[in-house]
Amino acid sequence: MSPQEGKKQPDPPAVHDWTRWRPQGHPIWLVTLLVTFALWVAFLVWMGR
Repeated sequence: MSPQEGKKQPDPPAVHDWTRWRPQGHPIWLVTLLVTFALWVAFLVWMGR
């Protein structure tokens, strides 16, 4: 295998899925904050039952 062929290989599935899942144009800290807030609200609703 030549070095050029190695560069043509796609990114690892984990890295590809992560970049595809992350919203375009949103910093990672904002995504983490939104996820944490969603889990906190879900926890409060679950405790309220």
